[in-house]
Amino acid sequence: MISELSVNYHHYNVGSVSSHGAEFTFIWKPFAHFEWYNSASFNRSTYDNNYQQNGVTVPTRGKITVDTPNKLFASEISWTHGRWNIGLRGKYTGTRYYTYTNDQGFGGYTAFDLGAGYDFGALAGLQDVRLSLNITNLTDKRYASNLTAFTNSDPNGRALAFHASAPRQSFLTLDVKF
Repeated sequence: MISELSVNYHHYNVGSVSSHGAEFTFIWKPFAHFEWYNSASFNRSTYDNNYQQNGVTVPTRGKITVDTPNKLFASEISWTHGRWNIGLRGKYTGTRYYTYTNDQGFGGYTAFDLGAGYDFGALAGLQDVRLSLNITNLTDKRYASNLTAFTNSDPNGRALAFHASAPRQSFLTLDVKF
């Protein structure tokens, strides 16, 4: 597989990439109305070759591909009974690099979301009325949510190009069907 990655508006053919991984999912329903969902993903994607830039060899062979976490874990517990529902979700994203030589990156992070709702059903001539409250980034964790630019190497850690996570946010939603 040939990959072209963009660095400062220049394209470099970094050669082939090898990826090996596995994903596991487990759902447990110990009693009515309750569910616990879990997933785990393990990945190792590496560059197969070094590449040349302006006559200089960039040592990328065997290095982890940029912005590719090696571990992802997700877990959600949810309860639904009658018209009520509530759920708590957690997600772990492992270390990601923003340099092709893996000398700089971001450590893993865990984020949590909470949601709850009530379905009023048909109400006042409307087909369906639902009210929900969702809170994202429940613990107000700050992390690099997505990387936006990559570079060969960054020994001093100054070439950061990423979007910061959103702060904790709450959403109250009224869903009405006519």
